[in-house]
Order: sequence, then C-alpha cells, then structure tokens
Amino acid sequence: MPKSRRRMVSAVVAAVASVAGMAAAAAPATAAAGYNFVTPSGTSCLDGYDKRPVSEVYTTGCNGGDFQRWKYLGFNTKTYLYSYGAVFCIKKVGSAVTLDYCNSADSNVYWLVQGRTGSLVIRSFADPNVCLTRAGTNVDVGPCNVPSAAWAVR
Repeated sequence: MPKSRRRMVSAVVAAVASVAGMAAAAAPATAAAGYNFVTPSGTSCLDGYDKRPVSEVYTTGCNGGDFQRWKYLGFNTKTYLYSYGAVFCIKKVGSAVTLDYCNSADSNVYWLVQGRTGSLVIRSFADPNVCLTRAGTNVDVGPCNVPSAAWAVR
C-alpha cells in the first residue's frame, strides 16, 4: 500500500476512534443499563406503559422493572427519554405526554435533562418553558419552576 494511502487510512481510523470516544464521554457510563427518574421523596418512579388506558406516562411505586428504566444521553444534551419496557419515547403532545416512536424528525420527542442527579428538571426541547410535571400519579407538562417538576435520577 502506498505511503499516502496508509496515512489516509490511519487518519480515518483515528477520526473514527475520536468520535467514538466523544460519544462515550457524552453518555453516562451506565446509560445502557437505564436510569430511574424518581420523585424527590424517592418512593415513586416515572413509569411508561403504552397499553395503559388512563395515561401512558405516570408515576408509581419504584419496582426496578423495565417500564421504569429510561435511557437518555446525559445532562444538558438533546435526548430521547426511551423506555426499555415500552420500547417507545416520551412525546409532548400539547399539555400532555404520551409514548410514541422515537422519530428523530419530531422535535416533541426530545428533552433536556437539567440539574444534578438529586435535583433536576426534564425540559421539553420543543418548548423550553415546560417540563415533565406530576399531578398525583399522572405525568404531563407544566411550568418548570414548581415542586411537581422536580425529579431525581438513580
């Protein structure tokens, strides 16, 4: 192989490794395992079940199941909130949320998880003035500066 081609191949391999390293650094180390978003009391978890008749996104007692495990890319990063159990993403629909396909062309399936592990908000990327909020066990969207918009992650 000519020397110039070897250099080009080496440069491409280095670039791919660099991008892979950046992607790994951007994602939390345990992103593959999924996270639980919990209420500040730590007793209820964000849950999603696409066949639930009342509301597909809700809170219930933390049970460690797949419907309570969520994949996201990290803090302050445009991300899906992907449910391992439902195999769908949380989507903002008006003032409500639902589970839907993770369609990259739909800005309503993107969120920003902001704050720190023990105190965060989950802000709509499409409408940064609203966050995931709780009303009893129902989850919808509302103002980000209210106690019902507070979450923790574990």
